This record gives sequence, C-alpha cells and structure tokens, in this order.
Amino acid sequence: MGDILEFKVTFEADGVTKNNMLLTRVDHNLYSVEETPVIVDCVSYKDIIEADLQPDGSLMFRRVVKESEMQKMLSVVACYLQESNALLLSLIVRYEYRHSFC
Repeated sequence: MGDILEFKVTFEADGVTKNNMLLTRVDHNLYSVEETPVIVDCVSYKDIIEADLQPDGSLMFRRVVKESEMQKMLSVVACYLQESNALLLSLIVRYEYRHSFC
C-alpha cells in the first residue's frame, strides 16, 4: 500500500464533508480508511471504500467495498467530560493498550 494522504471527502447521502480525512490509496478509486470519522456512520477505521476523485482533488464517497474486520465500540461521554482533554486522552490510551494484543 501507499502513503497515508489527507483528502476532503464528501458523503453526499449524509450531507457531510470531512476535511483532512486520512486515507491510503489501494487501487484506482479504492482507499483504506486510516481513521474513524465521527461525523458519519457509514465508514470505520480500515474499511476499504470506493470514492471518485473530483476536479478539485477532493473525493466523493460512493460505497464501502469491504468492511474492516475490527470490532467497533460506541461510547457515550457526558458533555462536561468532553471538555477535559486529559481525561479523554487517558481513556483512549488505556483502551488502546488493553486491546492492542487481540
């Protein structure tokens, strides 16, 4: 696979555009998702997506070609805790450490 690149990706069905989304080009119009965008539900980390390159260099999302085999987890965090970057970073680091040996 190639280098991880940043793209502006439009998810037309959701009416959402994600700036600076990290993707790796796998083939002509296939990309591996290198992050989980919070603003859309249709793609997750390491999914392979099909997207069309637009004249301005951005991508138009078409579909998920292959879903990642990784497990997905949804967490709900109270608003006042979201403002504590240190707390959130701590939770993320602990979660990644405990699940890095799967």
